[in-house]
Amino acid sequence: GKTFDTSGPDGIVAVPGAGTIYVGDVNSVKVIDTATQKVTKNIPVSANGFRADEGCYDPDDNLIMIASPGESPPFVTFISTKTQTIVGHLDFKDSTGLEDCKYDAKSKTFNINNDGTPTNPHGQIDVISASSVVAGTPAVSKSAPLGDCNPTGMVLGPNNEMLIGCDPPEGKALTSLILDGTSLATIATVPFAGEDQVAYDPASNKYFLSGRHWVPGGVASATGQVSTLGVVDGATHALSYTFPTGANAHSVAVDSASG
Repeated sequence: GKTFDTSGPDGIVAVPGAGTIYVGDVNSVKVIDTATQKVTKNIPVSANGFRADEGCYDPDDNLIMIASPGESPPFVTFISTKTQTIVGHLDFKDSTGLEDCKYDAKSKTFNINNDGTPTNPHGQIDVISASSVVAGTPAVSKSAPLGDCNPTGMVLGPNNEMLIGCDPPEGKALTSLILDGTSLATIATVPFAGEDQVAYDPASNKYFLSGRHWVPGGVASATGQVSTLGVVDGATHALSYTFPTGANAHSVAVDSASG
């Protein structure tokens, strides 16, 4: 496609133990058998030419939530991994777009980064209870503002924490946020941002932030960007160290088993 929103495939959601992955694509979500590496089902979610993007998995209720951020309005689709059919849909009528999401087994909620609303133009986090999806009436139960974050990635960390990757607007401090997973209050501000995806490694108790728009000096700017991986201590929330990466490197993943 001519834009990110009209190009696919994109987000990947694995279902552990099932041998399947769900892949966001233009107008649809593809189900792929990992053994045969073939598409076994196409699940249409739209007919407008925009892609289903990032998603997350709820193993308690066998549900996948996947966002279509380029639609008007942006929306999420809920898919049963038992029947591989759509069981819910939720519009975000005031949103300028949707980003990463995570399912929190402690609170049994889906958490999603909302790019912006009239009230919070640089982003907020929205929470959807899994019970509302199961009941057939998915709804946002609460939201919290994220200041100048322009949220991107999201990852659950230790001690009921949640790190929100930020890509702040020009002239703003390059900081990311760590929230309390229950109250959504900001409990720490990390002096590193400009990232897209973020990850957490429980073995080392470290967060990893793919800072493709990082600017040495810590202030967001369209010039002087140096793609950098930031590593944050999960206990102290301090920026432990940074590594240079390839231009526009925006993805990061962790394999705890391999060390």
